[in-house]
Amino acid sequence: MGLFRPVLICLLLPGGALGQLLTENPLDAVKNQVDEVLRDAGDPFTAEQERRITLLLEDQRRASEELFGEIMDFSSGVPEGADQDRAIAAIQWIHDAFRRRLSEYLTPSQRAAWEAFESSGVAIGAEIEGAVPGADTARIQEIRVTNNPFSAESDVTFASRWPVETLRTEIIERGGAGAFHGNLSMAFQDDVLNARNPAATNKPSYRERTISGNISGPVIRNRLTATLSLRDNRRENVGTVNALTLDGPFTLGITRPNVNRSYAGRGILQIGESQSLHFGVEFGQGSRENLDMGDFTLPERGSNADSHSTDLDLRHLWILSERSVYETRFSWRKDRSETRPITTGVAINVLDAFNGGGGQLREETDGATYEFGNLLYRTGDRLTLRVGMNGIYRTEVLLHEANFLGLFTFSDLESFRNGRPRQYDVNRGNPLLEMDQLDLGFFVQNDFQLTSRFTLMFGTRYQWQTNLSNKHDVDPRLNFAYAIGSSTVLRGGAGIFHTRFPLAGFEELARFDGTRQFGLRVSEPGWPDPFQSGDAEIVPPPSRYVATADLTTGYFITQNIAIEQNLPGNLFLTLSYDRSRSMGNRRIRNINTPLPGTITEESPDGIKPFPNEGDIIERRSTGVTVFQNVRIHARQRFSVFNVVANYRFNWGYSDGRGSFPASDAYDLGADWGRSEQFPEHDFTAGFNSRLPLDVYLTTTVSARSGDIYTITTGTDDNRDGFFTDRPVGEPFNGATGPNYFALGFNLSKAFQLGQATGIGATGPRLSIFANVNNAFNRTNLRAPSGVMTSRNFGRSTSAYAPRGIEVGMRFQF
Repeated sequence: MGLFRPVLICLLLPGGALGQLLTENPLDAVKNQVDEVLRDAGDPFTAEQERRITLLLEDQRRASEELFGEIMDFSSGVPEGADQDRAIAAIQWIHDAFRRRLSEYLTPSQRAAWEAFESSGVAIGAEIEGAVPGADTARIQEIRVTNNPFSAESDVTFASRWPVETLRTEIIERGGAGAFHGNLSMAFQDDVLNARNPAATNKPSYRERTISGNISGPVIRNRLTATLSLRDNRRENVGTVNALTLDGPFTLGITRPNVNRSYAGRGILQIGESQSLHFGVEFGQGSRENLDMGDFTLPERGSNADSHSTDLDLRHLWILSERSVYETRFSWRKDRSETRPITTGVAINVLDAFNGGGGQLREETDGATYEFGNLLYRTGDRLTLRVGMNGIYRTEVLLHEANFLGLFTFSDLESFRNGRPRQYDVNRGNPLLEMDQLDLGFFVQNDFQLTSRFTLMFGTRYQWQTNLSNKHDVDPRLNFAYAIGSSTVLRGGAGIFHTRFPLAGFEELARFDGTRQFGLRVSEPGWPDPFQSGDAEIVPPPSRYVATADLTTGYFITQNIAIEQNLPGNLFLTLSYDRSRSMGNRRIRNINTPLPGTITEESPDGIKPFPNEGDIIERRSTGVTVFQNVRIHARQRFSVFNVVANYRFNWGYSDGRGSFPASDAYDLGADWGRSEQFPEHDFTAGFNSRLPLDVYLTTTVSARSGDIYTITTGTDDNRDGFFTDRPVGEPFNGATGPNYFALGFNLSKAFQLGQATGIGATGPRLSIFANVNNAFNRTNLRAPSGVMTSRNFGRSTSAYAPRGIEVGMRFQF
């Protein structure tokens, strides 16, 4: 009963809003009016007409519902006036565009009956809940609705983002339109409101506050819109250290102070009726303290970091004709970051007991990123064409000192007590590196309406990048939508999505090439001098990183099939199945691991393929991940009480991940097992309701299967330098931690402070709100320790966040 009681409470709490009437989607209202007019005229829709209009209605309906969701989002108080006006104007724009398209689906006699009704002066559509009288729809220049997850425009695959979001609504506004709006808000948390983390014995002092504000509006009517904004966030992310030392358990609640500030200016210049220039500049700075500490890592191993950035972006939009649009984009980002250890010295790791000693990372990065692209968008009667390209150029100057002071690794506390380390690692060489990379992509996308009930979407993308010998990636993609009936749509598709090989991966290969930098690794080193064992001096050969000749970008082969059903009461239901096979994933192995069967009592170090070299860490593109997913999605929108719920049943397998070294350098398939990215069961739901006195309540539910993790021996049995060895018969990611469940609430209330003046204005308002996360303070433990030599083996030493309460207020006009 412990799990069902909070679920029942969460379902009952929003009950005060059940008596409220639903707000009808304006598109449904138009469609219902047309039905009624045609029936009264004795010329109703035929079954074929109902099916023909389904695809047009469905995509536009979902876009307007998505925008209505922004109007009903009270998580930070009443939605900002500018955002609310924009969403309402966009909904009205979609409504008007749908009315214009309706005549294409009517017979001459039906069209005459409907036009006579329109000219009678009767209101068309439905009143939008929360609409501002006089909202200016002329501020919308264009709205693009894309309901194709396999679009060739995309350079990433939806398979890497779950849940799948297939609908994308982009609103392009005109310059100099709309009303003036401004807001100033503050949100606050502290340790008085929050609960103690169950994995810590103390409750550290905690503060978080966020101040944000903006002012926007037409500086020059019908010509220029400007927006100025600022945001200052100071928070102390809470964590826990739960370690075992020679002095006994060490448990401490910690905070990680984090400050982020940004100042931005944006604008829209309407050059003419058909051209506009969107521009913006933003300055950001941040600082983070007490990084890298937590779990088994003691505070002495922490580090601090600072960052600064400047962003500039430009976008020119040119409407060539009623059916053609051309746009160009350019952005520039200059950034600098620096990371410094709090203390310096030799590091000590005792597996799943404690990580102590000095910090091991000092890094400075100066970088610049240039992004550019263009798009030609052409809409025909039956064919929509998109042709374009995009590119990213990144350059970095990087000073990277990692583990330049050395790291001792011990299997357990007893080994540490007796001074018997299992391994010592240290890096040496030149830490300075300068690199760059260029990525280009070219695409063509066609959406062809074969019949009024069937749309076929097909396209191809070509990607190219420097730093790889294989630079040519071609991605064909196909998608379709078929209206089975007046309220049912079948969708499906397949495609290939190549990923980019990140610049950081090439930097690592260039840095540890054995000349610029190299590593030294000593097995069974001396203590405290790792290079002195007994009377003998140890001189290990240097280690280096290499890449296979066929190193390439990875790619996904994805398939999707979904059925969408509209039900009474504005309820929308989707049942979908997705499958993705990821090929060419990056893998890591030590190709100078002792040969199988050569490690014996007489020869504990075995026989290496390259006996005069140290470790040779190879990067290769041979990893595979297979993922399948069944998802049920339900939502109810355009309602003062609405529900959005998702349930996913996942099963995913892989042969390891890029940052996880292979446990057997000579049998990479030995790491085939469950993927920790995908919990087997995953459920989320949100309930939005309006209570008496115009108080809004949002209830969220999150439940999922436990974290997936791997059991390891805690020793380097095969002498490859990685402590990833597993007991015989133990699969990779074969263990599962405790399940996760949490409830959250948001309450908000707005007070009108004065009368509205001007078209689209809402008048000054003050709203107060409170967000409660993990409201019942349920203890959600993270994965237990999987290291068999640790005293913590099988025990969870950390937990997800306890109850946290954020309160705030916003003034806006």
